[in-house]
Amino acid sequence: MRSPTWKWDELLLACALVVENGWRELRVGDQSVRELSELLRSLPLHEGAARELPEFRSVGSVSRKTTDLASNHPAYTGKPTRCGKLDKQVIEAFIAHKAEMLQAAQAIEDGIGSGLLAQIPEQPGEVDDDGTTATEGVTVQGF
Repeated sequence: MRSPTWKWDELLLACALVVENGWRELRVGDQSVRELSELLRSLPLHEGAARELPEFRSVGSVSRKTTDLASNHPAYTGKPTRCGKLDKQVIEAFIAHKAEMLQAAQAIEDGIGSGLLAQIPEQPGEVDDDGTTATEGVTVQGF
């Protein structure tokens, strides 16, 4: 079993870190990467079996995702890493609506801290009738 693809809410939280870091990646030794890894592993966005995988939202995978997000920003001057369509949509949303996106990330963190998000049942794969995965998150929808 592979680690599941990142959902909007997860990308929103990771991109908020990147934005707060001046659109620069964050490395595995960064405390905020470790904290986000723990937070993502606690969310009920994926099936239990996926969350049991050692690589699932590990510190390394969170750091890598921040690299993908930072290197795909239009102002990045180096070679961008490969990232998904949803990653690019989150980047665009942060560029167009920075304050609102940061507020949305904070709302997710506040919901986790209050324990409300832990009450959301596990979410099965959200697949449209044509077989494509939905782009919205469980908690916050994209702009």
